[in-house]
Order: sequence, then C-alpha cells, then structure tokens
Amino acid sequence: MLTVNAAWNIWNFRQPVLKALLSDSHRVTVLAPADDSVAKLEEELCPKVGDGVIRRLLEDA
Repeated sequence: MLTVNAAWNIWNFRQPVLKALLSDSHRVTVLAPADDSVAKLEEELCPKVGDGVIRRLLEDA
C-alpha cells in the first residue's frame, strides 16, 4: 500500500516505484486524496496491469 497526501505525489515522485512493483506482479493499493493526477495514473498504469491490480481508494475531505 502506498499512502500519500496528494495523488500527484505518486505521479511525480513515486511512479517508478509503482511501475517496478506492478511489473514484478505485486498487487498495489494507492491511498490518496483525489486530484488531477488520478486520471493520469488510471490512464497510464491501470490498462497495462488489468482490472483489480490497482485499487484506488479516494475520498475528498
């Protein structure tokens, strides 16, 4: 599980870590508040790994 205070942290700083975990067949959960980066993460990473591997748990405060 990766937890951050903004989804853009994953996109800008943890994307290599996320890609490495996914390429090694790990199941990854990202917990972050929603922002504009969520669409990029879904578009760039989710289609490559299939349904259910990235589980997005987002709640606006």
